[in-house]
Amino acid sequence: MQGAQITANHPGSTLTSPIGTGLPGHDDVVTYGVRDRVAYITMNRPRFRNAQNSKVTYGLDNVFYRAADDDLAEVVVLQGSGADFSAGHDIGSPGRDVDEAFDRRAGLW
Repeated sequence: MQGAQITANHPGSTLTSPIGTGLPGHDDVVTYGVRDRVAYITMNRPRFRNAQNSKVTYGLDNVFYRAADDDLAEVVVLQGSGADFSAGHDIGSPGRDVDEAFDRRAGLW
């Protein structure tokens, strides 16, 4: 699994279906995995306190759709890697990506 590691350990459990954002070249900014019927979605920009740039925002959107369609997941946990959950919207880090285009879709999970 690229990106953040799921740190909750339960004897005999395994993390299944680890995926990234679904955005080419950006699989490490958001990860998804299922363990014991729990989907773990992790924002993985600890260097920037998991500030949400467009890659993270659209990556989260993609993995929430995945979780909604995943028959193995009954509960979703959203977490941040590193010491911080999220600093909020990215308004100026070197990883800010205002010049990149992303596919947009509207839906309900």
